Amino acid sequence: IQFIIIENGHLTEIPNQSNRTSYDVDDNIEEIINLQEDEIFNAFYSYSSVFNDIELIKYQDVAQADNFKRINLFDNLPEIEYLKLNSKDDLSNCIDATSWDYHEIKYKIFLGNTIKIRNIALKNFTQTIDSDLKIFNYICSLNNLQINFYHGDFTSENTYRPELLKILQKHWKTKKVSKPLFRNLYFYKQPDINTEKIEYSQGAISEIIIRQAIKAQNPNDGERQNYKNVFLTAPTGSGKSVLYQIPAIYLAREKQLVTIVIVPLIALMESAVNDLIEKYNVENCAYINSSLTFSEREQTIQQLQAGDISLLFLSPELFISFGNLSFLGNRKLGLLVIDEAHTVSTWGQEFRADYWNLGNHIRKLKKYDGNQNFPILAMTATAIYGGEYNMVNEIIRSLKIEFPEPIILIGNVRRDYISFKINQFKPSAGNRYETEKKEKTKKYITASIDSEIKSLIYFPWVRTNNEVFARIPAKYMSKVVQYHGRLSHNQKRDAVYRFSKSLAIEACATKAFGMGIDIPDIKQVYHFAVSGNLADYVQEIGRLRHENDKNNNPIIKYAITDYGYKDLSYNKRLFFFSSIKQYEVRLALKKIHTIFEKKRKHNHSLRNFLVSIDDFTFITGENNEDKIKRMLLMIERDFHPYIIIRPKSIFSTVFAEIPDTVKNIFLTKYGSFAENIGVRKKLGGIYKIDLDKIWEHTFKNLTFPQVKREFFAKTLFKEFNKYEYKHPEYRTHTIYPNLKLSLELLQNTQTVISEITGYFENLKSVFSAIGRHYFSKEYLLKELKDIIQESDLRDRLVDYFLLLFSRKHEIQAQNKSPYTFLIWQYFDNEKKYLVDFADFARIKQRIIKRINDLFSTNKETISTYITTNSTGNAITVRVLYLLEILQLGTYELAGGEKPQIFIRVNDPDKLEYQVRNINKYRNTFITRQNKQFEWNNDIFHQFFSSKIDNKERWDFIEDYFLGKPVLEAEKDAENHYSVILESPQSENNGSQIAALIKNFQKIEVGKAYDSINLDFTNIEFLHPIFILPFSVYLRELNISCQNYEQLKGYLDIIHFFDYGIEINLDTDTNKVFDAFSNKNYIGLISFPVAGDEKLRSFSNTVVGKIEKLLIEKAGLAPNVMQGFRYIVSEVVDNVFEHSGTNRAWIFAQYYPTKEYFDLCILDVGKGIFGSYKDKGFDEIKTNQDAIENAITGNSTKEYNTERGYGLTTTIKMTREGFNGDYILISGDMLFFNDKIIQIPTSWQGTIVAFRLNKNRPNLDLYEYVE
Repeated sequence: IQFIIIENGHLTEIPNQSNRTSYDVDDNIEEIINLQEDEIFNAFYSYSSVFNDIELIKYQDVAQADNFKRINLFDNLPEIEYLKLNSKDDLSNCIDATSWDYHEIKYKIFLGNTIKIRNIALKNFTQTIDSDLKIFNYICSLNNLQINFYHGDFTSENTYRPELLKILQKHWKTKKVSKPLFRNLYFYKQPDINTEKIEYSQGAISEIIIRQAIKAQNPNDGERQNYKNVFLTAPTGSGKSVLYQIPAIYLAREKQLVTIVIVPLIALMESAVNDLIEKYNVENCAYINSSLTFSEREQTIQQLQAGDISLLFLSPELFISFGNLSFLGNRKLGLLVIDEAHTVSTWGQEFRADYWNLGNHIRKLKKYDGNQNFPILAMTATAIYGGEYNMVNEIIRSLKIEFPEPIILIGNVRRDYISFKINQFKPSAGNRYETEKKEKTKKYITASIDSEIKSLIYFPWVRTNNEVFARIPAKYMSKVVQYHGRLSHNQKRDAVYRFSKSLAIEACATKAFGMGIDIPDIKQVYHFAVSGNLADYVQEIGRLRHENDKNNNPIIKYAITDYGYKDLSYNKRLFFFSSIKQYEVRLALKKIHTIFEKKRKHNHSLRNFLVSIDDFTFITGENNEDKIKRMLLMIERDFHPYIIIRPKSIFSTVFAEIPDTVKNIFLTKYGSFAENIGVRKKLGGIYKIDLDKIWEHTFKNLTFPQVKREFFAKTLFKEFNKYEYKHPEYRTHTIYPNLKLSLELLQNTQTVISEITGYFENLKSVFSAIGRHYFSKEYLLKELKDIIQESDLRDRLVDYFLLLFSRKHEIQAQNKSPYTFLIWQYFDNEKKYLVDFADFARIKQRIIKRINDLFSTNKETISTYITTNSTGNAITVRVLYLLEILQLGTYELAGGEKPQIFIRVNDPDKLEYQVRNINKYRNTFITRQNKQFEWNNDIFHQFFSSKIDNKERWDFIEDYFLGKPVLEAEKDAENHYSVILESPQSENNGSQIAALIKNFQKIEVGKAYDSINLDFTNIEFLHPIFILPFSVYLRELNISCQNYEQLKGYLDIIHFFDYGIEINLDTDTNKVFDAFSNKNYIGLISFPVAGDEKLRSFSNTVVGKIEKLLIEKAGLAPNVMQGFRYIVSEVVDNVFEHSGTNRAWIFAQYYPTKEYFDLCILDVGKGIFGSYKDKGFDEIKTNQDAIENAITGNSTKEYNTERGYGLTTTIKMTREGFNGDYILISGDMLFFNDKIIQIPTSWQGTIVAFRLNKNRPNLDLYEYVE
């Protein structure tokens, strides 16, 4: 049976036709009304709201199984025939299609009410509104309603009131320009249709904004409702700030209105205020942020209320924390500006979780504060308009300003004065890609200094920035500065000062060099490698400000990149380091469900509840508040309105234990802010304290974050520390912060202890096999694979133990943590761990004991208070995390320093269904982000690899920003080829070869396409015969990879995406091999196989080191060691003698639990058939002939002087002596053990792989050597 749901694509919410009164869910969320849940109403409806007194509802989602299919009721509707509006006067008889009135008419038609309006006007065409009007027209025709639709191109006039120019000339004049004029800006006239532009001056844009602000203040309700919000994009350096500063000054002077500017960065708001005061003599501006003391903040608010300040800069967090606009006193808000609005969009790389609730807060202010009406001005330089990834629409929706349709002004993105110099980079033979790239960048910097060209050099990572900076010769260092996020505030400020004053003319920077930094005389921007997306790149090259020469002609500036095939690897690593994974969202959704069901046990009608950030730290680890918020946002966006998640204001109530000895003294001073909640601990009672009131009363010289920080650091009430105690935990601190802990076991205590003991025993067995050797995270995951089958659980457990039970290696560890059994240190930038077995046993006992102590009453549910940051509770915290990870228990912590998160579940059945089928759940938002990331990389590659001129590059950028297909980046399916890779079905070499050949076949088909995308979703078993050929095969192809997060760590460490570590005569081989000294594998190594005796000797030394490392790892017996070395050296000799190429590759791995080696050695030379052919063996006609002759001893060597039977010997020794596998691939032929098979693909060169078993006590090399 299949159920079909026909969806109403016209109304997402419909008028309430039930006999139950609905309410506005958002009113309830914002606690504007206090209501009793209507269980009957909730059984049918998931969401309700109120629009102009019309009650609107949304039904429960019944499609919660696979047998439901959705169909849109309004597909393939006819186009609208628009009538032309000849003048603005014609608008008087029309309803604006972007107004509230139009939406009210839609609801009236649904209810069957009579409507009088017959004319609807679409003043400026957009695809979104046109699509909605098509549905509206169809519905009207079904109801025999004749509606006329008008369309006219009515753009705002390029005029402004004269007072605005006077403001500009008063405040923006300089010594050079005594009477400045408004700059002209270009905007797209109809960006949905074409790239035609219209010119507006800064004054005209200011006029548009001012008119909306004045309309909002009009006491006429109808006029007030017709004001519109404004969304504006304009390039970096175009003067966006003037577009809100001029209106702010005018509105303050003429209407006594306040302008609030929401700014994401403290440095940005401080810079804006300082410039306004010092450069432009605008003194009625100020900022409030966490850097101010309480007294400073109060003084600013008093000045604001008195009218001395009218332009106020706030962070989004602080703006939301005010709750309402009462801090304005009797003044009214005239304009709310959201600067750098791209940080609101979850599509952007700079998305801030703190911006998440900004739109909901604005909606609440506008809806419920009747005395405050104001337009929103959202501004950014970085936003795509149109297309699948429409960032403009995303920002507008997030800010809740989509109705009525805002005025949208999309600024011209072209900067034709910037010329592109894009060079195709490929490292010289024998050089590593990244090494040569760094050297090339260093040479660019020194050459620019020699030529006195002021340049900004962008790096994707701080590490690459530091490494290139360290290469710069000492004589140039005075002319170069660094700028990145890890520098102190003073260091960054000094760098900007030196660069802006040309004391230094080169700046090595990361993306941190961006918002708020304006240096007009930069001549070139150079990218070591691009990151983010093309919009970010355009913003970065936008640091090249427009300048004119003496003849008023634009000075040409340059955006320079040496682009190579590996540049995008930096971007991929950045993305996967920061991105949220599907399994993390699944865990968070399950946690929400667990808490919800627990709270519903006592109140089944419950819908609203609070959770703490701490409830989710078992997923991400501590100090990841922003990531947790983003993770919850992903869930909310996927389930809204069925699940609504909102961060509440920062918690100001805290818990503390106050010992009896100081209770009276403490309560005498702070009693009005403290409440005894009736719980006793060892030394005294637990009190609930209103910390914000204590701050206002006693600590006005501090900021509230400082007060809170000192409270939890146990230094806020140090006045009581003179009352010492003998109890070890209270020796120096007498007021102790506490958290309220509610803990429930999901099974009985003994079962839980048994389960946890089992996991510790599993770990012990793996650790015992490792012994006193360092190991990596990837190795531990691999060794646990057969023991813990579920990959998500395995990942979480390993992360848990490595994060919470490890300490840094120190030569003299005098104060080692008592709760660690792992010691870590870095080996060649890789973190490795060593087990302290005595500590391991002790900690296991302490965890079991703590569980017994917590549940000594034999109850599976407890409620208690625990002391924060106490060594005594460190083991408790570890127990909580472990119970949650193993799904043996669930906990809640309340009253901590983390803000609370509000959740409302409007549709419990939908949540229950998703959790019941949690393994099938894929967050659509994350899936879409991953898809967009791959799309962005395709765009990057197309842009930087295409041979096109400067105009075509700007055409490309323009189309990209307007959501149009860009050159070949959005090709038809036949030009882009996707391959879902097949995984070997087992560790068996036959399975490995079969998968390798099938995947080669797929990619061979893809070679006819312009690009290939490899999907690693199914890849599981990876061995050298599969990995090494794959890595080398992909080396020269235009290939992108996706869905390899589960393999990423391992593939990175073995240098899969680097196509191996290139070793040459000048390589520090000790450093290379030290990196693998504590691993059971040697990463992909590329070594030279052509040259003189010196080079051959060097390569033999390299191979010898590989042999030595593997032999030491396995502890081979002398006889086995001899055989092993013989086989490896014979294969390497054959590569030297017969491959006819410059380099070969080797990859080797030892499997200690299975006690065998896998090695693969390959080249991309002439192959075995080519070697015979070069030696004149005319009777050998095919690859099959060649392999048959090679394995039977018919060598190409000189019979009288050389042995010539090495291949035959190594095969025999591998098969009989080592009881192993021998694999040989050359051309289209495969030799596997005893069979020669033709394969449906071809390898240019030769692949040799073998599996050797360790325990061969009877192996005798001399039985096989001929």
